[in-house]
Amino acid sequence: MAKEIGLKETIILQTLKDAIKSNLSCQTLEDGKVYVPGSYAEFRNKYFPYWSEATIRRKLNRLHELGYIESCQPEGFAHRRKYYTVIK
Repeated sequence: MAKEIGLKETIILQTLKDAIKSNLSCQTLEDGKVYVPGSYAEFRNKYFPYWSEATIRRKLNRLHELGYIESCQPEGFAHRRKYYTVIK
């Protein structure tokens, strides 16, 4: 998979899958899907301390564009926190 989408994207995707599987800090939203909430800073502190927030943002956006993840902001756009779920 790393050859297909990139190493960092694969690491992020697997981390999201593991968090959802273990139900670690996850929330089920109205659509019935389980999401991992977090701002880019929260993701950096919790999962990826070796990457910059800009890198995390770019890689999450790329995974979204490729159709591997879905995101939403149920708390509204005033909050920096987004919710992510794996769809592929």
